[in-house]
Amino acid sequence: MRPDNPFKPTFGVAPPVLVGRDEPLERLRVAMSVGPSHPDSTMLISSPRGLGKTVLLGAMHDIARENGWVVAHVTASPSATFAGLLTDKMIRARRVRRDKLSRRRVETASVGVLGFNVGVGLSDEQTSESLPRLEMFTAMEALAETAEASGSGVLVTIDEFHNANVDGAREFAHNLQELSKLESRPILFVAAGLPVMEDTVLADSGMTFFQRIARTPIGPLTELETRLAIAEPIRDVGVGIDPYALTEASEATSGYPFMVQLVGYHSWECAQDLANGIDYNDTRIGIDMANHSMELQVLRPVWRDLSDGDQEVLAAMSLLEGPEVRQRDIADMLGKKPNNINVYVSRLVDAGVLTRLPKGRTTFVHEAMRRWVRSHQQHLIRSPTLSEVSSKKLLREQITDAHHKHPNATHKAIADLVGAHPSYVGRVRREL
Repeated sequence: MRPDNPFKPTFGVAPPVLVGRDEPLERLRVAMSVGPSHPDSTMLISSPRGLGKTVLLGAMHDIARENGWVVAHVTASPSATFAGLLTDKMIRARRVRRDKLSRRRVETASVGVLGFNVGVGLSDEQTSESLPRLEMFTAMEALAETAEASGSGVLVTIDEFHNANVDGAREFAHNLQELSKLESRPILFVAAGLPVMEDTVLADSGMTFFQRIARTPIGPLTELETRLAIAEPIRDVGVGIDPYALTEASEATSGYPFMVQLVGYHSWECAQDLANGIDYNDTRIGIDMANHSMELQVLRPVWRDLSDGDQEVLAAMSLLEGPEVRQRDIADMLGKKPNNINVYVSRLVDAGVLTRLPKGRTTFVHEAMRRWVRSHQQHLIRSPTLSEVSSKKLLREQITDAHHKHPNATHKAIADLVGAHPSYVGRVRREL
């Protein structure tokens, strides 16, 4: 019988093996043991899409519950109802904990009478259904008191925090500060969102408390972590994977946790006979299928959120020889000033598309984005000095070929020939 596929390429679903996230989880454990005075009792997890923020929050929920803590979780929304939804989640969490405590009291108070168990019931005042609809502060306070009564605390988490309604987030921040920091109630808070939240919800003048809380950026997995995340679930069910296939699969993911699950899942599905393990050909086909899924589920949605100028910069960048690209080369391609390009790069870093490197260089967070942009979006380059570049050759290669064929031609002549900016042609020729 063929074993079930162990990989889970679904956003927010815990992978079979969680790797590379020990540090933030340990920080949470320490904060739980110390209480609201610990600097990590309030944390913001920040990363681009697909790097496992939601999965990390889920792992934190597990740790909290294993230690008897109450968990109240909500996904943020820009709607004015966000504050009410968060309040409802805290009321619901309190009901669940009260009901558990009440059941324990009933079981303890039950006595045997003539062979029958007689339960001491709850009064109407004690039933969860009679709890009034509380304002956020009162709901948080009551939840903390209920948790304290059982010797534990409260973990409140908010996902997609960059989407949070500012008024609701501000109200929550004020209440959290008063209860956890000023009154020392056992309430811990963790939010997760895209890096852009620093310039949206956290930029509000009323969010000074959240602006000062601990940051927990998470990045791609290391090569070793990636190999472990692919190989261990396969081997745990008694199936093997060819070493070359494992290397190919690991390199294709760029350390992107969601891509790890996609590549693992499709490689497993492509294997005809799992008794013989997953071979190199299975992995190659699986990578192609994973890239297609990545395009539909991640790349296109990210692309749609970008401005026209951001898209143009990425289209130009995808044509340059990489993976590391100099910002001045992008400026030359588009006929723009380097300072202007820096503005676009900063926005793209905040959006989780690019990573800034030393010495004025930048690179794509995921190589799949470069490949996809190069294949599909070159027509978006609107500079009058740059025409569409052949999909078979990079622009630098075209300039090199033209230089060898016409070594005495001017920079402008070659620029007109290949459709590039003369200053960029000059720079490439000087490096030959």
